[in-house]
Amino acid sequence: MARPRGAAVVIIGGGVTGLSAGWWLARSGVDVLVLEKGIVGWEASGRNGGGATHVYSPFGLEEQRLWPHMDELLGYPTEHQPYRIGIALSDAQLALARRWAEIGEARGFRWERLDRQQLKELVPIAGDNAIGGTYLHFGGHANPQRTVQGRCRTTAARSSSTRPSPDSRGAAVASPLSRPRAGHSGPTP
Repeated sequence: MARPRGAAVVIIGGGVTGLSAGWWLARSGVDVLVLEKGIVGWEASGRNGGGATHVYSPFGLEEQRLWPHMDELLGYPTEHQPYRIGIALSDAQLALARRWAEIGEARGFRWERLDRQQLKELVPIAGDNAIGGTYLHFGGHANPQRTVQGRCRTTAARSSSTRPSPDSRGAAVASPLSRPRAGHSGPTP
């Protein structure tokens, strides 16, 4: 297999952010190479909560528009759930959760306040110290590993010069210090 030597765009880091940027660029026809020092999605991306509820971000509305379609776009299940339950253990946490929900509401999304009993009905394993929470009818979460794998497999399928290997779980990623772990999205210069 030929070693990739460059691309129009080189992204350092094969986590959720690097792979997402690489996937969107490759999808738009840009020749992109994502470099990862180890296994893709293994570090912080493999240990995050998979949240998809960032309505306070400038990109929040676009995030909410895209997440329900990501399985179809990737051709791979991300296990996205279109809702999120917030659990508060203190008045301060409850106030913060409600503030985030209110930001979502101001942007056109629905949410509900949950008292302790409602919370326990929805989440029976919530501890007795939970005082209440929020039920967001937007955002939600996705499995971070499935999301990384989907972006890897889809980007690798677009690659013309290399193919996925088992140790990178199908990533369109090359390591600059060892053999390529997979590919890059366009012709090798």
